Amino acid sequence: MKNKVDMYLVCELIVFFFALSVVFHTITVAQLGGSLLVSSDAVVVTEELIVYRAALTGFLLFVYVSFRVFKKNTTLILKVIALISWVAFVEDLIAMDNVFFTPKLITGQITQTLRPIYLIAILYMAFRASDREVGYAA
Repeated sequence: MKNKVDMYLVCELIVFFFALSVVFHTITVAQLGGSLLVSSDAVVVTEELIVYRAALTGFLLFVYVSFRVFKKNTTLILKVIALISWVAFVEDLIAMDNVFFTPKLITGQITQTLRPIYLIAILYMAFRASDREVGYAA
């Protein structure tokens, strides 16, 4: 018997594992706060990221999960999540470098390691959903 791995499901697991690592790291940074962040600008940026990114990402993932549960088309929501994820990634690289994802913490190291894998996984999911919508994929 040939075992076939459903890559879409694997990508979903990667996305949710990444989201959990980000939430856990965000909570850790918020609790440790001042001991990790060396400038007042870093504290302000981190607080904004905690509020805006966590709320937006959490809301979008909730919408995605509800669409999956009710068997609705997830193409648009996946495209939005992928776009926001890539914009946040570019923003972090250009503007903040290591302000939010503190490499001193193991949670930050896990998040930094999973981020490129997550970005590829969310893109795969968006393209796969788009292909299903137009009938290219089975």
